[in-house]
Amino acid sequence: MNIKNIEQNKVKNRFEHEQLFFAFLSITGVTAIIVLAVISVCSGNYKTSVSDVLSALCHPDENTMIFRIIIKSRLPRLVSALLVGAALSVAGWTYQEMFANRMVSPDILGVSAGAGCGASTAILLGCSFSITSIFSFVGGIIAVTMTLFLSAVFERNDNDSISLILSGIVMGGLLNSFMGIVKYIANDAQLSSITFWLLGGFYNVNWEQLSIGIPVMCIGIFILFLFRWKIVMLRHGVEDAAIHGINPKAVKISCIILATVITSSAVSMSGSIGWVGLAIPNLMRLLVNNDGKHLLPLALIYGALFMGTCDLLARCITNTEIPVGIISGLLGAVLFIVVVIFEKIFRRKL
Repeated sequence: MNIKNIEQNKVKNRFEHEQLFFAFLSITGVTAIIVLAVISVCSGNYKTSVSDVLSALCHPDENTMIFRIIIKSRLPRLVSALLVGAALSVAGWTYQEMFANRMVSPDILGVSAGAGCGASTAILLGCSFSITSIFSFVGGIIAVTMTLFLSAVFERNDNDSISLILSGIVMGGLLNSFMGIVKYIANDAQLSSITFWLLGGFYNVNWEQLSIGIPVMCIGIFILFLFRWKIVMLRHGVEDAAIHGINPKAVKISCIILATVITSSAVSMSGSIGWVGLAIPNLMRLLVNNDGKHLLPLALIYGALFMGTCDLLARCITNTEIPVGIISGLLGAVLFIVVVIFEKIFRRKL
């Protein structure tokens, strides 16, 4: 057997191993989500067993209280947590690939600050939770629009993403200052509501919100999934993207819009929740060796699993509910540190 055949066999074996490992990670993640869903539906202040849940779902008239708890409270929380985790993780992966920077997160362009300003303003005006969510969504969209405008004013080179990132940092600082003014004006009750919203949580999510959030986030994620190979090409530079017939600027703007929409939808539903879009894509990148083909689906699966786990812990660790943002911040930061340490060890071995 000549050298060429040996190399081909090595490439073939490596490809097969990567496919098997991807299948293993996918099946493991989906199985863990199913187990998490069962535990989540059965967990809460009112303890229920799996048989109680099945009985309530099959015979709702005979188990009215359990049925209402599951349908009105636990299922919306579970669905929203999984959806928000998937959306933030996919958005984080998209930004990291576009800017070729693994330290980028979904709030890099000011979307979280804008959503926080919108929600804080709505709470100050005494709006309901549904109206607050709308204010939050619109605030996130406006913030990124202002960032894009500011970047267009500052930008000297169409291929340079630095001006966009810096514009996002500037806009985030400006909006955080505005949020500080709102907090200063607010009374004690309003300030408490604003602070609790900014810490993040799924305690007020209902099916009405999900009926709007599910289509928006699912469509955005699906389109980004279709664009994933173009997004990966942007990581290698605009020259390589152009060689493959990709319009770098059009793809970048389109993906920014899609990532912003799904991030704004997620934040409007859950409040400000960090680290998901930073830690999970980096963990998946470490596991599959930066394989662009497999990163997005794995980020989606494990982002949903991570957020669902955080929500379950937030409800069950103590008798009172802990804001999900605190749990995700602690776990996400630790996870990211572990990823960095393992990557350093791996690189030293190389």
